[in-house]
Amino acid sequence: MPDAVATHVDDYLCTSYEMDSDNPTYITAFNPAATSKDAHHILLYGCTEPGSHQKIWNCGEMAYSNDSSKKSYETGPTCASGATIIYAWALDADKTELPKDVAFKVGVSTPIKYLVLQVHYANIDKFKAGQSDRSGLILTTSPVPLSKRAGVLLLVTDGAIAPYSLEVFEVACEIKDDIVMHPFAFRTHAHKLGLVNSGYRVRGEGDDQEWTEIGRRSPQLPQMFYPIQSDVPIKQGDYVAAACTMFNYQSHTVRIGATGNDEMCNFYMMYWVDGDKILEDGFCASSGPPQYYFGYDRNLNVDKIPENVFRIPPPPNGPAPGEPLQGGHHMTMQHKTNPRCIVAICQAAWVRVWEDNFDWNGGVDLNKWDFDEGGHGWGNNEEQFYTRNRQENARCELFPGSGNGRLIIEARKENYGNRRFTSARLKSKAAWTYGRLQIRAKLPTGRGLWPALWLLPRGSVYSANYWPDNGEIDLMEQVGYDPLRIHSTVHTKANNHMLGNHPSHSVIVGDATSNFKIYTLDWNVDKIEMFVGDEGNPFQTRIFIWNKHGDWTTWPFDQPFFVILNIAVGGFWGGSQGIDENIFPRRMEIDWVYYYQWR
Repeated sequence: MPDAVATHVDDYLCTSYEMDSDNPTYITAFNPAATSKDAHHILLYGCTEPGSHQKIWNCGEMAYSNDSSKKSYETGPTCASGATIIYAWALDADKTELPKDVAFKVGVSTPIKYLVLQVHYANIDKFKAGQSDRSGLILTTSPVPLSKRAGVLLLVTDGAIAPYSLEVFEVACEIKDDIVMHPFAFRTHAHKLGLVNSGYRVRGEGDDQEWTEIGRRSPQLPQMFYPIQSDVPIKQGDYVAAACTMFNYQSHTVRIGATGNDEMCNFYMMYWVDGDKILEDGFCASSGPPQYYFGYDRNLNVDKIPENVFRIPPPPNGPAPGEPLQGGHHMTMQHKTNPRCIVAICQAAWVRVWEDNFDWNGGVDLNKWDFDEGGHGWGNNEEQFYTRNRQENARCELFPGSGNGRLIIEARKENYGNRRFTSARLKSKAAWTYGRLQIRAKLPTGRGLWPALWLLPRGSVYSANYWPDNGEIDLMEQVGYDPLRIHSTVHTKANNHMLGNHPSHSVIVGDATSNFKIYTLDWNVDKIEMFVGDEGNPFQTRIFIWNKHGDWTTWPFDQPFFVILNIAVGGFWGGSQGIDENIFPRRMEIDWVYYYQWR
């Protein structure tokens, strides 16, 4: 970029370079000169005619742009005619070198008369400080003609993904050109929700159809072109297919689009052919979910799709053990400073589907949490009034001098709603069946307090008698007169505290009230386990295990449950040794809440 100045996040700016009109140019390598701190991604297009002949122009015809960005530069398409993608870069990817005797041929006898560099800007801090940008690519060229010509096929989808859901975006096209392509490199691209992108050659029909992998990679890793490990020639009549698996852990629908807050499903395949003839059309597109899936195409036998299509591969094409599955430049939800992957939860198959980090000052996120309200004792003779969205009882606070925050649930001695104490009981709006819940919390002290981290079912699946028939999972309970003892429990129709036979166990945690501890629920189709530990080892101590047996009266845990965070005051258990009214206010601090599911 020749000293470009972006004026808005998600600006797309282009600049063009006219090719030699007398001699062809053979491009053999691409060396990025850019950083993901500034650039969301960079594309290098070959054009017959550029979208503008200005030095720089606004080429974000699909992106959001405000009046100020329109005033800065003329607006136009990337290419006015003959558009083809030659190279793509994102997430601090490294240099790409083409194989021996392979080159992109541009200029003179080819349709590519101009190279157009497109930069999608992700950050404008440097521009606000008065700086300009020279992000771009350093191209290596060959002085002599090379025998094999390179091309790029881009597979893309449209579509949308609903909140708190897993979705697969799929696209496939038949190769109609009479050529033989040899894929030698691939690149995956998605934004923050992408888990794995896969590309395949599909050959044959019916029961004889074969799906051969071209490449498969997590798009959260640096997005350069990676070598394809084996030769997978593609000829006329074959199909090329791609799938992007995404999980939307957010509370709103996300659509395919051009901004950093949208999503993209892109699979780039770089190939070579003998001679000069490459694909006439280097794009393959589908409408994506819910309008298109592989199963809607009668030419594709979905029973032949390999089992690993939607699975994240091991390193180097997937995250290494100990690295977060999601994240990178595109994350809009801020995590803790110097985020650390918690041991044993960041393996590739664990997907964080929901989270709250409470990183602000003020009220809780009402898109994620609701409140129970009232002072009727809650079935346990409790003495507090639970308030609704009252910051005296539930609020987010930043740690002093930090951008990291925590949730404060505070029990107070005050007259409110015909009760002498107030507190809060938050419940997640999202609910899940099976998975891993982790909560990092520091517990209060004081006789008469009864803090808890627990789960209840969303509905009454097994009986109109909601409790205990439909179950309860108590990840952590503590009573103030015994503050270092942590209890974990389940309740069912056949086993509950009203019958005096509820399954429960407790452990001593010496620093539960002075330090943050991680409380973990692991819940699958036949077992519930609960643990307490530290960030270095959240599974340090297993508190309790409950194995599936019998019928629904002992195992109602195959339905959606939501999370509850609260401090009760008094009650049959918490107040069994009285309430020390001199301790108030008292608070439980929750650093974060994460929910994972196995994919």
